[in-house]
Amino acid sequence: MQSVVYRWLSRCLMIGWVVLLTLPSFPMGVQAQEMVFGVVNNQKVILAVPEGIKAKKAMQLEVDKAQAAMNQQRLELEALSKDLESKLDLMSAEAKQKKRQELQDKVLVLRDQEMNFQQEIRKKEFEATQGIVQKIATYVKEIADEKGLAVVFEATQSGVMYLKNFVDITDDVIIKFSESSKESTVKKDNKQDKK
Repeated sequence: MQSVVYRWLSRCLMIGWVVLLTLPSFPMGVQAQEMVFGVVNNQKVILAVPEGIKAKKAMQLEVDKAQAAMNQQRLELEALSKDLESKLDLMSAEAKQKKRQELQDKVLVLRDQEMNFQQEIRKKEFEATQGIVQKIATYVKEIADEKGLAVVFEATQSGVMYLKNFVDITDDVIIKFSESSKESTVKKDNKQDKK
């Protein structure tokens, strides 16, 4: 709970600083209501561009493979648990305790594996999209300059809940990616033709 409040406060402070720092760069006659802000949805861009689609597919294959392995382990634990329950009457108290502890240890190991896997996936997802996010930042700057935007916020993580004058440039960023992909494909084709 404390970290949620901390993140919210830090986002509010960050937004306040951005607004305060950008105000001096405008002529004195420009009023805040005339300033136009931009928003971009990075997640939408990542899921719409070829690099993002490729990264998402690769991550999904890895998730599916690991999920299948963990499901198999869960099934084995369930079978082991049922087997243990059926044999409890035949065991001594000490043997029951030992078998229950072994089962509980295996359950804990599986939970640890699942948590580690989730952390690893988040890390790999971050690494896979880092290059795309850097390109987004480059395209956002170009588009913001073209459209005369004072500030561009990330739509899903900015903490801003309302902006009066804003322009959603998400689709423009996707178009820039498409143009860039077409240019790089043409360059690759030209290099191959020269060989």
